[in-house]
Amino acid sequence: MTRSPIAVLLASSALLTSCASTEDRSVRVRADAAFGGGKLEHTTKGTSLDDEATAAYFAFGAEAIGSQGMGGGLRVETLTSDDDLFLGLGAGTPAQAFDSELFLHGTGVLGGDDTSVPIRFGVFFRNYTLESVASGSELGWLSFGPKIETTPDFALTSNDTVRWSMTGRFGLGAGTTVVEDDALAQEFDTTMVQVDLGVGTRLQFETLRLDVGWLHRRTNYAESDVAASLTVLEADSTFSGFTFSLGATF
Repeated sequence: MTRSPIAVLLASSALLTSCASTEDRSVRVRADAAFGGGKLEHTTKGTSLDDEATAAYFAFGAEAIGSQGMGGGLRVETLTSDDDLFLGLGAGTPAQAFDSELFLHGTGVLGGDDTSVPIRFGVFFRNYTLESVASGSELGWLSFGPKIETTPDFALTSNDTVRWSMTGRFGLGAGTTVVEDDALAQEFDTTMVQVDLGVGTRLQFETLRLDVGWLHRRTNYAESDVAASLTVLEADSTFSGFTFSLGATF
């Protein structure tokens, strides 16, 4: 199973920072890390394999924006559930869910100091896996495709050193998916759609900022094509929880 490439992302962030600190002083780089927790729910159409478990959330992002409000960056997000998913189901065995996504994007920023509306557009790479606690076998959905996102920021009050605002997050992505089943030693083809919704509040102290918010991420994986007279049923993965983020602008 593929884990989130944190080392690669940290190196990329350092590269963005280095680029911003050379000739073009008008380029500003933002980096932030987020933590959180909530519930991850997995449902499988036409079966009793529907359950939810406590999950931990982590994200890291870096973005460089020039004086004309254009730039780009990257973000990685991971979810890890407890290992008691499906534990209470008579027909199921305990499993643990892992969800990781890398989003590479260009960015255009609309608005000004009071209202800022970043619009991000790019491609995502996502790996969602269910791992059996008993056997270690995995059922994984590997996806990639286009994604668009906006994260508006509306100032409530501000002065020279402190700014307080309300924030939102609205993202939509769709892609192709390969399903890998260890137990069957078989691959299947399908498609997926994902929706991200969030709302929160932000305190910014000069170059530092603190975010607290609620995040809802839902992904639908369509029923796969038939391979070797078998198919993988339609499934949904949904996370809802609170997040805490600390960031800085250079």
